[in-house]
Amino acid sequence: MTSPEQMSSTARRTAEISHVEIDGHRLRLGVWPGSAAQPPLLLFNGIGGNLELLSPFADALQDVTVVSFDIPGIGGSGIRYLPYRLSHMADLAASVATHTGHGTIDVLGVSWGGALAQVFAFRHRSRCRRLVLCATAAGAPAMVPGAPWVLAKLLSPRRYYERDYMTRNAGKI
Repeated sequence: MTSPEQMSSTARRTAEISHVEIDGHRLRLGVWPGSAAQPPLLLFNGIGGNLELLSPFADALQDVTVVSFDIPGIGGSGIRYLPYRLSHMADLAASVATHTGHGTIDVLGVSWGGALAQVFAFRHRSRCRRLVLCATAAGAPAMVPGAPWVLAKLLSPRRYYERDYMTRNAGKI
């Protein structure tokens, strides 16, 4: 029987990381190569998340080609000085899929990436075979907590530098 340690070391894949210029954006692109027998998976991370956060998940998919990129201003992608809309990022993601040679794709979004995945599926429905949403919401009104003090806890920068902040407050949030 294979131990979990052995499985993780044998299942590890290396992402092909590159910097590309697409639609006027300098993007850090990651592709975990897999089988061409099934459509690739385009992954959208949560806000502020870079490619490295996706590696364990991409590794677990073994023969599925996984494509992702750091959103402008995140990770190794260039900074965007003007605000952008989800529709713009969905169109950029479609250009990323085209750049990597993929037509029809499966799409998975985590948290904020789930909102982006929904917009992608709506705007590029002919290219989206399947849509998977993880820990996300159907839009901004559904994501606003019912009490202002909960929102204050959720938006506090303390959640990033106090080790036990989320442990103390997760049940309230």
